[in-house]
Amino acid sequence: MKISKVEAFAIRYPLREPIRDATHDLTLYELAVVRLTTDDGLVGHGFSPATHGGAEVIAGLTRTMLAPVLLGRDPFHVRGLWDELFWRTQIVGRAGANRLAMGAVDIALWDVMSRSLDVPLWKLLGGTGVERFPLYSTDAGWLSFPQAEMIGKMRRVLAQGFHGVKMKIGSPDPRADLRRVAAVREAIGPEKALMVDINTHWDLSTALRYGPQLDAFDIDWLEEPMNQHDVKGHAQLQAVMRAPLLVGENLTSLTLFRDYFEQRALRLAQPDVTRLGGITRWLDVASLARANSIRVVPACWDSMQVSIHLAAATPEVHLMEHLDWTLDVFEERLQIENGYLRVPTGPGVGCTVRQEYAEQYRIPEA
Repeated sequence: MKISKVEAFAIRYPLREPIRDATHDLTLYELAVVRLTTDDGLVGHGFSPATHGGAEVIAGLTRTMLAPVLLGRDPFHVRGLWDELFWRTQIVGRAGANRLAMGAVDIALWDVMSRSLDVPLWKLLGGTGVERFPLYSTDAGWLSFPQAEMIGKMRRVLAQGFHGVKMKIGSPDPRADLRRVAAVREAIGPEKALMVDINTHWDLSTALRYGPQLDAFDIDWLEEPMNQHDVKGHAQLQAVMRAPLLVGENLTSLTLFRDYFEQRALRLAQPDVTRLGGITRWLDVASLARANSIRVVPACWDSMQVSIHLAAATPEVHLMEHLDWTLDVFEERLQIENGYLRVPTGPGVGCTVRQEYAEQYRIPEA
C-alpha cells in the first residue's frame, strides 16, 4: 500500500457562541484538513486547528513541504515518516504551523493504518479495556460570561452528569479572579470538581502571589498559569501549591515534557495531539509520563475525536475534557451519555469532515 494523493485545505466556520479567555476572543474557528489517498483506494483523514486564523498557511505548508515526502510511501512507516517530516520542516521552526501540519498528516496516517485493518485506532494502539471516560465541561466557564450566567451554565452541565467544571480566569485584576473562583465554589458546593485555567496569562510574580491563594477553594488543578517555556518558574509555583499544576497544551516537544517531569514542575500532564505533531509524538509523551508516574489529561479543546482513542489506549488517562467546537464538523458522531464519553467502535480515527462543511466553509486557496 502506497500513498498516491495528498490533499490539504482549510475551513473557517462560526462557533455556537462567542467565547473569551485570557488570551483568546473568538467568534470563528479554523481547521486545516488533510486527506491521504492510497493506491488501493483507502482515504485517511487528519486535521489541525488554527485558533486565531492561519489554517490556510498550515494547509499550504502541507501541500508544498510535506506532500513530496509522503507520495509513494507506505503509511505504516509512520515513525520513519515522522522523523523525515520533522527534519524537512525544521528550517521554518520546530513549533507552530509546521508542527500543526505534521499533526494533521500524522493523524491521517494513523487513520489509514487503522482503516486498512478495519479497526478503531485505539485497538490498533492496544486498548486498556475502558469503555467510557468521565467528562468535565469547559464550555460553561468562559471568561466572557458574566458571573451569574457562568454559574447557571455550570449548574446545568453538572445536572447533566458532567464530572466537574473548568473556569477561565486571567482578568486584569487577579483579586477579582479570586472572588470569581470563590463564588463558583460556593455555588457548586464542596464535592464537585473545579478546575481553573489561566491560559499562560500570569507572570511568575503574579503566580507566586495569587496561585497559592487558590488552594483555599480546593481546586482540582491550576492549568497553564505562565509562559509554557518557563519550566523553572512552574517548578517554583508547584512547590508552594497544594493543587496540581496541569501543563502541556502548548508544549510542542518531547524534551520540554522531559524537563517538566525532571524538575517536578507539574503533577498532571496535558499533551495536545495536534500541537505535538500528531499521534506518534503524543504516544511518546504518554510513555514518558508513565515512566514518571504522572497522570495524563489530554488537551481536547479541538481534538476530542482523536483524544478518546488515545485515552482508551493509555492507562494514565482517567478524565477527559468536553468542548463542542468541532463536534458538528465530523461525520462520525461521538456518544456522550450522562457525562461520559463512550469509546468509538468504528474503524479509523473518526475525523472525516462532513462534505457540507468542506463545501460551505472552505477558505479559497491563494
